[in-house]
Amino acid sequence: MTKKEIEQIYHLNNEVKMWQRELDRLRCKSIAGGAVLSNAPVKNCVGDSTGELASSIVNCEEIINGKLAEVQFARSRIITYIASVDDSYMRQVLFYRNCSLMSWKQVASELGEGYTSEAVRLSYYRFFQERKM
Repeated sequence: MTKKEIEQIYHLNNEVKMWQRELDRLRCKSIAGGAVLSNAPVKNCVGDSTGELASSIVNCEEIINGKLAEVQFARSRIITYIASVDDSYMRQVLFYRNCSLMSWKQVASELGEGYTSEAVRLSYYRFFQERKM
């Protein structure tokens, strides 16, 4: 497994968050669109905006479910790879960073006293450099 493959889970998680924000926006739009304002001019539309909005919400939910499945698959592959690593310290670093999605500071904190975020980050990159990944 390459460093790029391992780190892909970050991008997938960010993409899920992006689609969840879009879903929230669409849901808010559907709630706001249902309000009736008195004395407001009525817009004469030919299309079915409520149906289009509902369809967009369903599509967004389907995308999110698909991306969540991708995340779970990637996480499973990463865990299998991490289990194959000989060094306990590096297994922990890889797990916290790529499965728990922690910052370098959080990883160092989890490892305990004496570890700095910079030292952990450098050992992570060195690990992949040594394997030419």
